[in-house]
Amino acid sequence: MSVRILPSGLASSTPVTSLTDTARAALFDQLVAQDWNRFHRYAYQLSRGNSDDTDDILAETLIDAFKAFDKFSGTGFDRWFFRMLTRNHIDLVRRAKVRSAFSLDTGLPLLEGKNIQLAGTADPPDGFIHRTLSEPMQAALDSLNEHHRAALLLADVEGLDYDEVAQVLALPLGTVRSRLHRARAKMRAALESYRCDIG
Repeated sequence: MSVRILPSGLASSTPVTSLTDTARAALFDQLVAQDWNRFHRYAYQLSRGNSDDTDDILAETLIDAFKAFDKFSGTGFDRWFFRMLTRNHIDLVRRAKVRSAFSLDTGLPLLEGKNIQLAGTADPPDGFIHRTLSEPMQAALDSLNEHHRAALLLADVEGLDYDEVAQVLALPLGTVRSRLHRARAKMRAALESYRCDIG
């Protein structure tokens, strides 16, 4: 259980479990900070641009990852964290299907049939560095189901190879290849229909 990247003064073979609470927290912070933009971009895309869901997924994943940090093998922190993000996103989607919800952005329904509008935006936070997708590309991505979307984002946006995607999603390699093939085919079809529509 060795760790490659440690705060100064710690040996690279020091197991996470043998670190003091302060050193463990510092190591966790350092590892999260290294890939924070990737984690945020992935969560933002998974949640289809909903900043509140993005924040919820990230907060829940940070807590879960810190609690489970003693179980971290020491290599592949980004894949380990992506896996937790994916799991927490799927759980959030399942919970949303179970409970009835309304958007505060559209207003609160009142008995008279009128709405009260609330101020505020759901834009990404200032300083957030992410790749902006064109409107047709984003619409095509939004049309994918959660499983295809996660595989496509990990492989084509985050740059993980097929083996890493399989590890993150806890799937056999063949299933990952199948999901990516289907996701890319759906994306091509959606973009082709857009291209036909405009000209």
